[in-house]
Amino acid sequence: MLFGLAVALALGVLIAYGTGARTRGAGPEDNALGAVGSAMLGLLGLLLAFSFAAAWQRFDRRLELAIDEANAIGTLDIRLSVLARGQEGARSKLLDYVRERQAFHARLSRPFEGEASDVTHRLAAAGLREAVLEAAVGARDAPDRVMVIQALNETLDLGDQRRVEARTHVPLPILAVLGLTALVGAFVAGRDLARCSMAARRVGWAFAVCVAATLVTVFDLEDPRVGLIRIDRADALLREVKAGLERGR
Repeated sequence: MLFGLAVALALGVLIAYGTGARTRGAGPEDNALGAVGSAMLGLLGLLLAFSFAAAWQRFDRRLELAIDEANAIGTLDIRLSVLARGQEGARSKLLDYVRERQAFHARLSRPFEGEASDVTHRLAAAGLREAVLEAAVGARDAPDRVMVIQALNETLDLGDQRRVEARTHVPLPILAVLGLTALVGAFVAGRDLARCSMAARRVGWAFAVCVAATLVTVFDLEDPRVGLIRIDRADALLREVKAGLERGR
């Protein structure tokens, strides 16, 4: 959804610049309009910089959480393997939980499935919690119980963090202001350069293309399951953990 909106907005920026370039003003108000255009472009640069920084920070955070979750699940599997009783059922539930985590992230690319995804995630997490706690209670040594419960808690916490982080984006009002500023700034820039030489107009088109590409990048970073910039490779660790669980059954 965000990627499609980004492409539409990028095309809108190019159209706005082209429309402004065909509008040749010749009145005394042009100097004032030029000053307003400079202010608009400055505001646009500020909004793009902050939006890009925030989007990249969230993208990097999602990568970090994906790696941490895979490592936490692997740690829980190792600690379950040292239990004398109940490990088979707990590891089976852990495998079901990993499969659900993979399905959850696959569903993120499909709209209108958020509520169903949350329900299935909570059911898988509850089943894992019950099975692991039952296995931990049957452990002979207290340190074993503590280690297993700590690993379980970290696994579930990271799953919840990824679930929330996957749906956290730049607020729509900020995206609306960014898009409106880009459209108006592109129009004013095209109008200001309409009276300039062909070389200057070419530079103006290059500017419009760069603004459009930056907007697409910002929106694409916000939804890394759809579009050109993706974090699918980070899921390779989870697939490796799943393969290890299946081999251990």
